[in-house]
Amino acid sequence: SDSPAWSDGRALDDASSQKEREKAIAHMRKGLEQVNQCLAQLADDRDFQQDLSVPDVKKALRHWTGAERLDRDEAAALFDVDTYNFNTHIRPCMNKLMRLQHECKAISLPLPLDSLLNREREFDVGKYFNVSKKKAEKKGKTAAPSEGGKSAGGTAVAA
Repeated sequence: SDSPAWSDGRALDDASSQKEREKAIAHMRKGLEQVNQCLAQLADDRDFQQDLSVPDVKKALRHWTGAERLDRDEAAALFDVDTYNFNTHIRPCMNKLMRLQHECKAISLPLPLDSLLNREREFDVGKYFNVSKKKAEKKGKTAAPSEGGKSAGGTAVAA
């Protein structure tokens, strides 16, 4: 049959696609600013930093972020609400990560665990998106990734 395809006449014009691109970049920049605010706040939080030095906290974070999954029994023991380590170190630490997790999720980023553990105050966009340092500096520290940029999880992030 000669009926038109569903997409006929639905292509965005250049002005619309440029506006959408600019809107997405602005959203990513604002999101990265929020992520950096959270990282700076956590870097300055003495109690949080002390909790991060507890081996069970690091193990719990690696499990929670998927960096190093534990077997079911080990995870259940680590996250047991009746244990001292969970109530004193793991839960408070996880509670403080909720805002960072929310801000990362809003711009499709995984939690920057290495940045947290290294007490970094800013998310390293260039390292994360495999952008050369010169290109990252040219665009600014909180520049959005280029089109087709890959995240650490291998998921394409459209700019």
